Amino acid sequence: LFDDQLTLYIFGKIEYKLYFQIGMIALPVSLFSASFRSFLKAYKEIKSIAFIEILVIILNLLLFIPLVYYLDITGGVIYATGSFIVTFIVVFSVVRKNIFIKYKISYSDIKNAKFSNIHFKELLAFISSGILVGAFSVFEEVTVRSLVVNQLGIEELGIYNPITKWGSLFVGFILPSMYTYLYPRLSEAKDDDEIVGVVNDVIRL
Repeated sequence: LFDDQLTLYIFGKIEYKLYFQIGMIALPVSLFSASFRSFLKAYKEIKSIAFIEILVIILNLLLFIPLVYYLDITGGVIYATGSFIVTFIVVFSVVRKNIFIKYKISYSDIKNAKFSNIHFKELLAFISSGILVGAFSVFEEVTVRSLVVNQLGIEELGIYNPITKWGSLFVGFILPSMYTYLYPRLSEAKDDDEIVGVVNDVIRL
């Protein structure tokens, strides 16, 4: 509905509308990836989560460098969506092997699972932090890109992208380790003292 306005806001020129539409493909792919990743957290597959995070960072970096080097801004647009697709493929492959096949879970089992109000409330408590962080990340990404494009021109996105990519290498290892530890430990906490202990561990980490 707002692709013209959003294209102008993010890219500065309407002729980049196709790039914007290609980039939007990343949204449903990201949602599917997060859904499958939740199985790993539910079954406390900590090693699998850590393996996914490291493998995804390496693969996306290997994808990013040649795309931007050879295709310039077109490569950047392809990477914006391609990185989410790579992440989904890795997550789905690991979940299929370590959860679906191992525990003999079928798609019909998931579809016909009974709704639990207690577990849903717990889920909402966790997902609220994810939504908050995700919304802030989207706002930050769109705003900074818009500032670069409108003040310096779209060709100067080349200045901005490498900084965020190298920065994400560091953040990509630290933040997932916190989430990986935090979710299962909080789920197992029996009283306030345990919860405080978990939070303190994360702050120290």
